[in-house]
Order: sequence, then C-alpha cells, then structure tokens
Amino acid sequence: VQVPDYSGVGIYADNQLVARTDADGNALLPRVRPYQKNTVRIEQADLPLDAQIDAVQLDAVPSLRSGLLLRFPVKRSRGALLTVVLENGEPLPTGAQAQIVGDDVEDNEVFPIGLRGEVYLTGLAASNRLRVTWLDQRCEFILPYPESTDPLPHLGTYICTDLVREIASTLTIEVESDVTIEQGQINKETDTNHSKNEADSTDSNGDGLYDDGLYGEESHNGKYIVVAGSFESLQNARKLLDELNLLGFEAHLSGFSPKGLNRVAYGAFKNRSAALKAMRWIQSTHNARAWMTTR
Repeated sequence: VQVPDYSGVGIYADNQLVARTDADGNALLPRVRPYQKNTVRIEQADLPLDAQIDAVQLDAVPSLRSGLLLRFPVKRSRGALLTVVLENGEPLPTGAQAQIVGDDVEDNEVFPIGLRGEVYLTGLAASNRLRVTWLDQRCEFILPYPESTDPLPHLGTYICTDLVREIASTLTIEVESDVTIEQGQINKETDTNHSKNEADSTDSNGDGLYDDGLYGEESHNGKYIVVAGSFESLQNARKLLDELNLLGFEAHLSGFSPKGLNRVAYGAFKNRSAALKAMRWIQSTHNARAWMTTR
C-alpha cells in the first residue's frame, strides 16, 4: 500500500488496523485473499489538513501467490488563504470567481471570493498568476507561494490590478483609478478601447448632437471637460478621437490625467452647469461611462 509522502497513516483491511505507512508512505499488507475483493482503507484522521484526498478506500484483488501495488490518490493541496482588494482599497465583491491562469484556462478550477475579499486557493505553485472575474469586469495579479509547514497559511492582502471592463464586443475598457468626485459619486478615469456599437443611439452623421446646445463658444477653452476615456497609448487615444469626430462630436485631446494618461474629451466648458448638462446628455444617448472633471 502506498500513500505517497505521508508517514504514520493507518492501513485498515476488513475494518481492522493491520499496518502503518513508513517514512516514504509505504506499507506492506500481508494475508490478502487471492481472487477476492479485499477492501483496504486509510485513516483520514492521520493525514494533515492540507492533504487533498480523492479516495480513502480501494479494493485489491490479487492473483494466487502474487502481490500488487495499491496507491491511494492523496497529495498535498498546496492551499492558502488570502485577501484580495482593488486598487482603491475596496475588497473584491462576494461571489467573484478566481482562477489560477495556466496553459488551459478553461480547465482551471474556479475559487469563489468570500466575505471581505477572502479566498481559499489550492494547487498553488511557487509563483502564480491569478485572474478574478465578476459581472463584466476582471483583474489580475501575481501571487507567490512560499514553502511552509503550516497546513493553512494566510498569505496576506494582495491588490488586484489591471482592472478590465468587458463590453459587448471583442474590445475592452481598461479602468484606471484616477478618481474624481461629482455630486457625491466616485467616477473613475478609464483607459478605453471603445466599441463603435456604443454609438447606436446616435446617427452616424451626427444629426441632433447640436439641438440641445451641446457645443457653442464654451466647447474648447473651458475649465470643465467631459471625458470619453483616458489612454496610456497615444495611438489608442487618437483612434477614439477620430471615431468621436466621425460621429459628429467636436472631440479633442485634453492633456493628461493625474496618472499620466492621455485624455480624450467630448468638449470643454467654462460653466460647470453647461458641462453637467453635456455630460448627462452624453451619458443618456452615447456613452454611459462618460464623466466630468477639471483640466
């Protein structure tokens, strides 16, 4: 009988303790009945908490005057508890799903996020890349796993970065944590690859964009700007700029966010109320994620 790498594990035959595993996890079980089913089990209580046990009982059917190897599927789970938070310090939402990213992501086990952003993972390597998904968002981070004799180690708190918000196309919105306060709500700067299908509610020639006074004398030199997105890549910023102008907006590059991202603005306004009006109109007709900030 073999219980790999676990010593002192009790071996039972016909519910009788007959042996214990040695330092290598091996034990010799004598007097088994040939051509009959011999039920052999191991004592689960003799295994540590971090042991992953797929079966505690197996059947052995040896031939006459022969032996066989009965190997129990037991291995160390290499598990750990950790807390995961977002870049703004908020814990991940309960029910989010964490995966250890490997060669075949679809076959990787999914671990649910519990209260306060806590999650218990198993199957960890020395270095792991974790991906967490919830609703239409996901983020990733690197998790090292130090060797330890602790059966349930707590690895501490980790920040899930590279937040990505998926939209209903092959493009994504990458969210940065440049935060601005507007009417008591926190809005975030976004590093965005916008999908053209967001413009379904607007005619392609821009008809109707001027009817509510979205643009005027204040649309280029004001303190307040309505932002469409913020990009690390200037090329991506210019791509969005061209798309918006094709739709009839008078969009322009509007400097940098506090994190150094290239901002693309729908317009700039000297008057805060005019900027708020424009932002609400844009949110309701074109881009629900548009936000207002100052230069």
